Amino acid sequence: MAVLTGALLYSDAAKEEASKGEQFTRLFDGKTLDGWRRSNEPGHGSGCIWQVRDGAIDGVQESPGAWGILTTAAKYGDFELRLDVKTEWPAVAGILLRSSPEGHAYEVRIQSRPGGDVGGIAVSRVGELEAPAKDWLKAWKKDDWNEIRVAIRGDPPEIRTELNGSAMAEHKAASKHPRLGATGHVALKLHGDEDCFGNHVLFRNIRILETK
Repeated sequence: MAVLTGALLYSDAAKEEASKGEQFTRLFDGKTLDGWRRSNEPGHGSGCIWQVRDGAIDGVQESPGAWGILTTAAKYGDFELRLDVKTEWPAVAGILLRSSPEGHAYEVRIQSRPGGDVGGIAVSRVGELEAPAKDWLKAWKKDDWNEIRVAIRGDPPEIRTELNGSAMAEHKAASKHPRLGATGHVALKLHGDEDCFGNHVLFRNIRILETK
């Protein structure tokens, strides 16, 4: 049975596995984009350039105002996700949970900018802010790597986020979203804010633990 423990959601077995760090599956091998797909859906086709640089996935807008997503080939339901993120300033990106190919998903925001939000929970491509992050600037390390942890469970889901070990946001949906399912892709997203053109967002150490 799932229980709330600390800042994240775990089953008892998954909590033990997570503490050991042995059962997490790496979604990114640090060398290639094997297992990932550049979305060719409308609005995402050539919006961003995704490449591997220095052991990280490097995303940048292809042109001012362009946006795009990079998705896993596999789909996931209930899981904990851990990854490291580093951005140039300003940047507006996100981590999509249970994403469709079109980018409809639950989103963990990575808005490293004045008035931004890192670790807040939203619904991608619908525009609903569900839960803003709490004091993210106190936990954020500018021009350095930051660890983000996310847990999602259930349908409608309960989602919690951490930034560098500090709890950021939590949201429990009251009902199922008509556009979002119980499973979907994990995706990396760059938004099309023109003032972020040319600024890179880097992702590394991406790993997942499926929970029951």
